[in-house]
Amino acid sequence: MDGTVRIWDIGALRKMNVGGVTLDVECVFKGDHDSGVNWASFHPSLPLFVSGSNERLVKSWLWEGNLKAEEILRGHMDNVSSVLFHPKRNDIVVSSSEDKSIRVWDVPNQTEILSFCRQHDRFWTLAVHPVINLLAAGHDSGMIVFKLVRERPAFVVSGDLLFYAKDMCLRCYHFSTGQDSKVIPLFGPDTGAASLNQSPRTLSYSPRDEAALIFYGGSYELFMIPCSGFVQEPRRGTGDSSVFIAKSRFALLERSSNQVIVMDLQNKVVKTRSLPMPTNAIFYAGTAVLLCTNEDKACMYDLVRDAVLGELQFPGVRSIVWSTDMESVALLSKHSICIASKMLVSQCVIDEKIPVKSAAWGDHDVLIYTTLRHIKYCLPNGNSATIRPLDFPMYITKVSGNTVFCLDRDGNVIIASRDVEIQEDADAGYELVSGWLFGGMDVEGIFAEGVPVPWYLNYDDHDNAEAVGWGGNRLRGGPQSAAFEDARRGIRDYVVPNHPYRIWR
Repeated sequence: MDGTVRIWDIGALRKMNVGGVTLDVECVFKGDHDSGVNWASFHPSLPLFVSGSNERLVKSWLWEGNLKAEEILRGHMDNVSSVLFHPKRNDIVVSSSEDKSIRVWDVPNQTEILSFCRQHDRFWTLAVHPVINLLAAGHDSGMIVFKLVRERPAFVVSGDLLFYAKDMCLRCYHFSTGQDSKVIPLFGPDTGAASLNQSPRTLSYSPRDEAALIFYGGSYELFMIPCSGFVQEPRRGTGDSSVFIAKSRFALLERSSNQVIVMDLQNKVVKTRSLPMPTNAIFYAGTAVLLCTNEDKACMYDLVRDAVLGELQFPGVRSIVWSTDMESVALLSKHSICIASKMLVSQCVIDEKIPVKSAAWGDHDVLIYTTLRHIKYCLPNGNSATIRPLDFPMYITKVSGNTVFCLDRDGNVIIASRDVEIQEDADAGYELVSGWLFGGMDVEGIFAEGVPVPWYLNYDDHDNAEAVGWGGNRLRGGPQSAAFEDARRGIRDYVVPNHPYRIWR
């Protein structure tokens, strides 16, 4: 509490069989803090550290050469108890204080970006996860775990092309060839200072215009995809949601007036429509048709006829996924999925205990979707089950034959292949029986209701199988047991000829 910050060489502590170790002081930073220093943290890769003290200040230091504080951050009203660098952003610092607040700082501009306060509890310590983008803070009555940056990658699929945002660039991935290239740099929201969420929230693409609409959550950029290397300055505007609706037209939601403004590619207003219900977001639902959502329901709205085509009670829609023929739509909320017809007639609802992240339509109207921890499927009749667990969250972009294309939170394209396929071949059915089914996958749940002899297999730690028949009769044993033979016979005689669904191992 002498007002100094000291850097120590602790290399001698790693030596074995050495007693009476003396640590050397590399350098001493003094004179910049007028009272006791409570915390200091190194930058994970740069020669920087930050410190917090009882004088209510956060200071950033360069500890090579100049021994003076580089930046001074002011705003806390009481002792600064903990401070550290954001794990993903070199220019962001997070601090906690006895003034019951956590504050987020833009260090180069010496400005406060965000603050979070509790009513009664003082914050005492901060910690950062070494791999995942999570922070934790301890306070008088407990702790909280939180993240500051939106991690879902923005992407849009158009035929064989995947457009997605990564490192403030719009990139294009070709599903058929695997070619991945940078298309244009993104300018980001014009906030005048560092922002925690500079990445786009949604993307919309018009193939006939070769135009991209990038929405940041309050503002948008309209780009014409260049044929050459020259990139034009984007057209900009503000709004609450945006999407292309037809050739040379995009729709912009204005929540304050509950109106949709139709714009052309010159960023000029073409017409304005009042929406039939309070709307939080708009999605493409066909040429000049919007799917409008709010906290309680969704509706299909025709801009040309100024008419509602259908309504559906399903709260909290975050995203939607249309089938290839636009006959079915999956509406995704935080913990549920609703599958409906193109006129929003509900077909089934799937409830999950952990957050739903993404979905895409596969063959035979099977919806493949991801939660925070699993890849799952849902059949047209509403039956669903787990395909396999995930080591990290993934966002499905497209399902094509035996291949599923995904993006991770860092914007990397990940390709997953199907290992097992049920087709009109008894050997393929036997391969399903003798193969591992991750997560105890339920073969019974894959087929339509009314199958005379449905089967499923579970495995124990000794590779023994358990086959369960329609009446619940159970047979256990190894690969040569009656369980395998009985299950193979059931799949060969009843499942393979009648149910050509594709299954994942």
